[in-house]
Amino acid sequence: MPVSNTSNANQAEAPVPLVNLVQGQAPGTAQEQPLVAPNAIILARALKPSVQPLGQLGTAMLTAANYGSADDLERAFRQARGFSDQYRGDVFNDRNMSLNIPANENTSLWIEGLPAGSTTQLLLGAVAHVGSTGKIWASYINPANAADNKPYAAAKIVFFSREGAEGLLRASHTGRFLVGGRRPRVTWNRVKTASRGARDSQKSRVVLIRGPAEYVNQPRLSQWFRGFFSFETEVVITRDYWVNERGQAMQLLEWRFASTRCQGEAASMAIGLELRGMVECRYG
Repeated sequence: MPVSNTSNANQAEAPVPLVNLVQGQAPGTAQEQPLVAPNAIILARALKPSVQPLGQLGTAMLTAANYGSADDLERAFRQARGFSDQYRGDVFNDRNMSLNIPANENTSLWIEGLPAGSTTQLLLGAVAHVGSTGKIWASYINPANAADNKPYAAAKIVFFSREGAEGLLRASHTGRFLVGGRRPRVTWNRVKTASRGARDSQKSRVVLIRGPAEYVNQPRLSQWFRGFFSFETEVVITRDYWVNERGQAMQLLEWRFASTRCQGEAASMAIGLELRGMVECRYG
C-alpha cells in the first residue's frame, strides 16, 4: 500500500529516538543507549507549550525558544495553526484563537453522565456506532471524581463540521447514543469552536504508519511519541504485515488517536521530520 512521506502536540526525559538518523542507521535493539534525533529539541519546542519541554535545558536554548525568531519547523507549525512568528502565547490553546462565531456555527459538544471509567476507546467507539457523523477534530474526557461529588465522567467532542456535531446530537435525542450502557446527556458546548477550513480538511486523528516492524509497532512508537507530545489512543490496528525483498519484516498500522489537534497532526509531523526515509505515514 503506497504511503506518502509528506508531513502535515509532559515528559521528564528527552525524547527517545526511534532510530539513529544522525549516523544513518537504526539501533540494533530497543534496549540500546537512546540517541537524540537531530530535530528532537526543535520539534518538542514547537509541539510543547511547556517552559522546559525537554527537562533540563540551558539558558541559550530557553532564550531561543522564548524570544528568538521561529525556526523553520516552528514557523511551519505556527502558520498551519494561523499564528504569526512573533506570537509568544500558547499556540495550542484554542481560547487564544478567534472564537467569536454565531451559535449556529458551533461544532463542539459537551457530554455528561458518562460511565465513571470511560476511556477514549469506549467513547469514540460509541460515537462510531451511531453511524457516520464526520471526522472528529478533538476529544477529551473529564474523569469522574466521587470525592468532588462527580460520580460520572464528562467529555468534550469537537467535530470538523457543524453537520458532524448535529449528527451526534440527533442520535442522542433519539436514544441511539449509548456509552457503556448509559444514555449520556449531550448539549452544545458553551465554549464555541468553528468548523475546520480547507487548511485542515486533509488532516485526521487517524494516521497510517508504514515501515520496518522492528520500529513500527505499538509499544515502540508509543514510547517514542510520548517524548514529543501527550496523547490518548482509541485503538491501533495492524492493517498489513509482510516481508520485503531484503527479508525485512514490514508492517502497516492504523493508529486512531483521540484528537486530530495536537495528536494525529503531531504524530504525522514527528514521523515526517524525524523518520523520513525509513518510516512513512499519511492521514487515514
